[in-house]
Amino acid sequence: MDKKGEDEAGKGSKWYNDRGKLIHVWIYLSVCFSVTHAAESTCIVIATATLGKQLGGISTGVLFFVYSFTALLGSTYLTYLAGPKWSIFTSLMLLVVYVGAFLIATYSEEAAWPAAIIGGFLGGIASAWLWTAQGLYFSRVAKQAVSITANQYVHKGSSLPENSVSKSHSIDKKLEDIDLSEGKYRGSQTELAAPDFTADKLEEKNNNNSGKTGDLEPWDEAKANSVLSGIFGGIYVSIEVVMKLLASALFLGGGTHLVFSVFTAAASIAAIATFWIPHPPPGILNDKKTISNSYGGNYRSLELFKSTLRLFYNDAVVRYLALFQINFAVALTFADFHLNAAIVIESLGEGSLGWLAGILSFTAAVSSPILSHIGVTRSGKRIGLIVGSILFGIVGLVSSIATEGQLISMGWGIVILYIMIGVGRGAFETTNKAVLVDFYPGDLATPAFSNNYAWSGFGFSFAFILFAYMSQLAMGVVLLLISLASIGGVIRAYQLTPTSIVGPKRSIDEAKADDVSNIGYPDIGSIEIGGKAVEV
Repeated sequence: MDKKGEDEAGKGSKWYNDRGKLIHVWIYLSVCFSVTHAAESTCIVIATATLGKQLGGISTGVLFFVYSFTALLGSTYLTYLAGPKWSIFTSLMLLVVYVGAFLIATYSEEAAWPAAIIGGFLGGIASAWLWTAQGLYFSRVAKQAVSITANQYVHKGSSLPENSVSKSHSIDKKLEDIDLSEGKYRGSQTELAAPDFTADKLEEKNNNNSGKTGDLEPWDEAKANSVLSGIFGGIYVSIEVVMKLLASALFLGGGTHLVFSVFTAAASIAAIATFWIPHPPPGILNDKKTISNSYGGNYRSLELFKSTLRLFYNDAVVRYLALFQINFAVALTFADFHLNAAIVIESLGEGSLGWLAGILSFTAAVSSPILSHIGVTRSGKRIGLIVGSILFGIVGLVSSIATEGQLISMGWGIVILYIMIGVGRGAFETTNKAVLVDFYPGDLATPAFSNNYAWSGFGFSFAFILFAYMSQLAMGVVLLLISLASIGGVIRAYQLTPTSIVGPKRSIDEAKADDVSNIGYPDIGSIEIGGKAVEV
């Protein structure tokens, strides 16, 4: 982030202190993001089915392989180097190059392979960087949305809930127990006391202080995360529905040439539009200053590179949640690689690919607000992830019992499997992201989102490679087993709690200065002490 950008996001207009503007910006970003990414994902579906398993499959495999390693090793560093806004803009522009590679492949056989490989490589870097930056932008917007509600009580004279300690005591005590360089969070139950700005408490204060506190509906962190992830998830999958239905119509009118031409243009326009999104609310890490700092040399740069791996190594919660992300990737690959290419084309023809993909995305769009409503509590989010895993498992079970010929004979009845995968995808796009921000609020979300996309990326990459050599029975069994592991992983993750906080080392004064929420940092839900979960 440049100096001008820091001023805009810090001491300038402070657009983010208005929750209405905060939501409007989030919607604008979600639309631009979704159009570009939907163009990419739709082109993957078309390319895998029409350009041949080798060209389409290898290009996609390269993308997800590079995507995984970038998410694991480099996306956190890149995001703080450029800042969330410019990371989103730059990575979307790189994603346009990937979409354009398919267009080149349809016009030139000689350039097809180089374009596919180079496009896949750049697309992999872009996707990992993009999702990590979007996760950081999301976490800062969510934290600020809660802060706006909390501040209206502090600034308008409302007293804090009786069971809370003073704000300064809470911040001092919690910050004393942070050692980011070692990836540890130390504390006792007394030290973890924090102001209780839950939805119920804020609602009670609103009722008791009507006329004093303003009209904002109270949001706690769980609700803010759920509402904002629901907005993004609904927009994301809804636009994908439109794009995939459009792909079917364009394919009938002009084949792959027209599809890739229109989608390259659409992706370009949407990516360029993100140039005008504002910088997000400031976080505890000061983006570019995190890279160039007074602590000497490349210390913080190295910490950013290590943060994602350290979180995975230290924190069992991230490892258990990774099973759901792999489950999602294997299920989507099964739909793209096998159901689309081997079943749908044989039974319904190439022209139906966009329709079936659109039905999957439509189901995800419809299920997103429902899952968002269920997920306003932590236990509700757990239910959403388990439901998604169960539905993925049913698809695996059906595919391992039925033969390929039996699935082909189902005709349009195959849509049942697409609907189940669609609901599971809705859980990934909506509930899964809210879960990550619940566990890792603010800037702590950056390495958490990097892990999320690293392991889903590895799942995609290996599934695209291995499924080329596997029968339907084997693919179905793999999907079923991973789904069962995912269910167990989600249950176990909610029995534990994050035991580490990972990020660059900073002084206590820096952390206090960057605590823009004014309600203490960090609020990580709970930690494990002596084998027992202690709520913060």
